[in-house]
Parts: sequence; C-alpha cells; structure tokens
Amino acid sequence: MFKQLSLFDDLTENNPATVLDLLKVHFEIQRLLPYSWVFSYYKRFGRNHVYSLSSYACALLVQKLFSIPTDALLLLILNVCQELRTFCGLGNKVFDKTMLSRFKSTFADDIEDFFHTMVDLTEPICQEIDKEAAKALIIDTTGIDSLCQGE
Repeated sequence: MFKQLSLFDDLTENNPATVLDLLKVHFEIQRLLPYSWVFSYYKRFGRNHVYSLSSYACALLVQKLFSIPTDALLLLILNVCQELRTFCGLGNKVFDKTMLSRFKSTFADDIEDFFHTMVDLTEPICQEIDKEAAKALIIDTTGIDSLCQGE
C-alpha cells in the first residue's frame, strides 16, 4: 500500500507534538506584539477587559494557519475545541462575531503589521531548512478583512 506523506510526518514522528505545541515552544506571541499595538489596545479598552490582545492575535493566527475562511467558522471551532481555546488564552468563553469584527476593523493596520512581522521572522528559517519546501509553506497574510456595515 502507498502512504501519503505530509510535511509534519518527520517532525511529529521523531518528537510527538501538535502544530500548537510547536507554536508554543518556538513563538511567544506576547513578545511578538509591537509595543505600539499593545499600548493602543489597552488605552482603548482599559486594563480590566475580558479578552487580552494576545488572545485575539492567537485566534487570528489560528485562522490563517489552518486556512479557516470565515470568522463565524473560526468562532465555531474555538467554541468546540478546548485545546485551541487554551492555546489562545480564552478559557471557557470565546468572543462573539461582533467583538471580533470590531477588533479587526479597529486594529486592521496593526494586524497587518503583526502578520508581516511573522512572515519576516519565519521566512528565513524556512529558507534555511529547505529552499524548495519553503516555497510551499507560504501562508497568505493579505486577506485580513473586517465586517463593516453597508457591505
């Protein structure tokens, strides 16, 4: 029988881990958030808030990493998957579609900068590991849209 190989087979066979485990080990999301974005987020929403900036950033990273096409589907997956909620620092409560849409429209420029920073950090690593495979590992970070009235 033939077996279809995936890119993560070697990685997970030698060192069992999920993609989320790899992200936790190699990327500290809070350290990747630009200070200007952290300052504007907490200035706008105050210190006592339900969701942290890193929770939103992690959720958007999950959406892009797993190619989840809509916010509604992302929220549904977050609601049913405890591991993803834990990774995003959400506990048992997930933000609603309106909150996520407002966040994305308010901080659209910061979100775009964040994902460009992620690409700048990961692209050289991928190139060093395998130039040919790196071509297949590109994730489109340009499609960040916010839900606005009148659309």
